[in-house]
Amino acid sequence: MLPDGPGLRDLLNYLWKTYEKPIYITENGFPVKDENDLPTEKAIHDTDRIEYFQQYTKAVLEAVTEDDVPVKGYFGWSLLDNFEWAEGYQIRFGVTRVDYDTQQRTPKDSAAFLTKWFKEHIQT
Repeated sequence: MLPDGPGLRDLLNYLWKTYEKPIYITENGFPVKDENDLPTEKAIHDTDRIEYFQQYTKAVLEAVTEDDVPVKGYFGWSLLDNFEWAEGYQIRFGVTRVDYDTQQRTPKDSAAFLTKWFKEHIQT
């Protein structure tokens, strides 16, 4: 079961109404269960992470476009698989698979989702 994306919208509205300061979401990500045990060919098809990002980016977009919450930045966690303090290298949050032995990087399907989402929704 994935976390509740709309809860983020409620939180953004609360923060805006309480503090009246622009909001930067500096870390928002999802570890796919047992992804570390999968070969790269399977791990790059991270549909659970895509579903997570679909929910949360939708919540951010609705807070901005429907509720006028000034979200100035959104940073998905993480660009690359990395070392996590509590779990070491056993848990993966990255939208890019890292082979820790060779350092080879392989974009996951979630990287394509986020790339497309930002191109469609962010104005420069």
